[in-house]
Amino acid sequence: MKKITLLLILLTSTIYSQKYIDTLYNFRLNENKIIWQKVFETKEKDLQNTFRKKVITNIKLENLQEIDNIISFSVIEDIIDFKKYGGKWGSTAIFVQYPNNYLVVIDFKHQKYRVTIKAISLKSEIQYMATDLKDYVIKKNKIKNSKTNNKGLNYYNKHFIAKFTLKNSTNSDW
Repeated sequence: MKKITLLLILLTSTIYSQKYIDTLYNFRLNENKIIWQKVFETKEKDLQNTFRKKVITNIKLENLQEIDNIISFSVIEDIIDFKKYGGKWGSTAIFVQYPNNYLVVIDFKHQKYRVTIKAISLKSEIQYMATDLKDYVIKKNKIKNSKTNNKGLNYYNKHFIAKFTLKNSTNSDW
């Protein structure tokens, strides 16, 4: 009987315990702030100019700065199409459904570029709603590993990858 009781206690404590992790879907913590960072590889020769023409021109941004091999800017009112990635209005985390503002820093090196996104904030009309993504996904200086966070951050991850991937132009020689 003692063994069964002990087994039940161990099972229930592992089921109800919240797990925290350091990284999830290219998101990680840096000084108690959540950032998204990914390195992309390409075969483009003049990578920085090509990136500027093909990707940056399609983004609503402000404060564009370019110093040597680094481009930085603030993206404003970026909306994630979570339905495109399988989400539904009623069951998708609230932090995914509102427009986002964030800072982007892109480092170029050879035929690679690294996109770092930080200071992700939500633009909401609700007065008492948290405005930083970190308020929803960080607890105890770790990323909360819950179903809601995993799905929400996966939507962010897919959105950022699609937004900052340098798409190859097709050569239609007719």
